[in-house]
Amino acid sequence: MVHGTNQHLFNHIKGLLQRLHEEVDNSHIVTLAMMVTGVFLGRHVQLWEMALWVPVPIQLTSLVRRFERFVADERVDARALFEPFVIAMRSV
Repeated sequence: MVHGTNQHLFNHIKGLLQRLHEEVDNSHIVTLAMMVTGVFLGRHVQLWEMALWVPVPIQLTSLVRRFERFVADERVDARALFEPFVIAMRSV
């Protein structure tokens, strides 16, 4: 059941991001949704800890490398993408 709940949260976050950032490449949206899901469920910001909570059939080491590439990518405006979640977390 936990995996189903994780999948539901991931799908919800991905849909929200797709609506908020229509101009952003879909692969970036999916990666960001995985990272946000990992932060919410795992309550950690370390990439490895986030990856443990992501409900996708990808090897853990591959997922961590994907996260590393995402945060290192100069084309990704992390501030703009993460801002709605930072604001939401402040109010909790």
